[in-house]
Amino acid sequence: MTITYRDLLNKLQKLNEAQLNSDITVQIDSEFYKATMYLTDNKIDILDEGHPVIVRQTNSVPFGLT
Repeated sequence: MTITYRDLLNKLQKLNEAQLNSDITVQIDSEFYKATMYLTDNKIDILDEGHPVIVRQTNSVPFGLT
C-alpha cells in the first residue's frame, strides 16, 4: 500500500504528543532504523526537484538529496 504525503499528514495529526516527539523510524526487512527526510535536487532523474524522500538515517546525505 502506498500513501501520499497528504495521507501521511492526516495520520500524523492523529498522533499524541509523545508519538509526535519520537524519532521517525523505518522498517527494512526485520530491522528498524532512524530515518530522516530530504528534498531531491536536480541530480535525480526519476523524481521532480523538491520531491520529499524519507530515508534511513546515515552519517552522510545521499546523492541527489538536500
